[in-house]
Amino acid sequence: MNNIATTKQTVERLMLQKGLLSDEQLEKAKIIQAQTLERLENIIVRLGFLAERQVLDLWAEFLGISVVDLTNIKVDAKILQLIPEYQAKQYKMIPYKR
Repeated sequence: MNNIATTKQTVERLMLQKGLLSDEQLEKAKIIQAQTLERLENIIVRLGFLAERQVLDLWAEFLGISVVDLTNIKVDAKILQLIPEYQAKQYKMIPYKR
């Protein structure tokens, strides 16, 4: 089993352990995923089983990182230049402070 599959299973287990998702809800989402190839997290949110923020917080907990809400943060243009645009897109990251 590759690392991505192992990671997904561990995050799924975290959802179940925290009581955020029932076995039945997870199974329903997996059936839809098998039919659509859509990301499991997107299906779980679309079905209303979890909010997007809950999924984000679960991933942050699993990865041991913090979630930063950039809604009210003004990012200096010089900071944005610290990481090449292609890398920011590739890794889906935004530098916001030095």
